[in-house]
Amino acid sequence: MRFRNLGTSDLLVSEIALGTWLSYGEAEALEGVPRDRHLLATKLWGPMTDTDRGLSRAQVFKQIDGSLQRPKADHVDLYQRHRYDDDTPVAETMDALELEARHA
Repeated sequence: MRFRNLGTSDLLVSEIALGTWLSYGEAEALEGVPRDRHLLATKLWGPMTDTDRGLSRAQVFKQIDGSLQRPKADHVDLYQRHRYDDDTPVAETMDALELEARHA
């Protein structure tokens, strides 16, 4: 398998990825795969329910919890904003993401 750097970071990722939201939902597709053999990336913004959406501080923490619980993971390697949120100041989102990164 071929790998490449993610953007300008030192993080190496494979050229092939497995997306699980639409294809697997909450199935345990990574069960039995050692944690050091995969990179877990997730995004933040889109609605998981009618009320869970956006980039507020509360959503940053609520959505990371769900992203850890669904695959029964202990950490996320890449947590990214999916799109801009007109209703939340960028500073609020970035402060929450920074706190989450330090907590991880």
